[in-house]
Amino acid sequence: VKLSDIQPSQFYVDEDKLAAVRSFVTEPEDVVIPVMIQDGRYISLDGHTRLAAALDAGFHQVFAFLTKGGDYILAFAGEARKRGVYDPSGLKRVSHEEYQTLWNQFCEDFLKQLP
Repeated sequence: VKLSDIQPSQFYVDEDKLAAVRSFVTEPEDVVIPVMIQDGRYISLDGHTRLAAALDAGFHQVFAFLTKGGDYILAFAGEARKRGVYDPSGLKRVSHEEYQTLWNQFCEDFLKQLP
């Protein structure tokens, strides 16, 4: 799948985790992520750090497998678009501490909204 065709369902990447992932992402075959299709677009369910590592390595495409995602994934992808993240190049790289605060707070706030 072309990286430009993947809609992330997150908007942050932990820089510490990214540094660790770079150690084993050396070929496009090293990046295999679960995706679902919605409105003709691939939405990543996981593997956002691997996608960032793929970009850093200069890859234009990665491997993906189709799976079912929950409604929350669509909501997360919608939130990513609201934040200007339309493909992996839009993922914001933050420190580990920032990631823990920003992403965990978003998830907690999101879960509070559920019935």
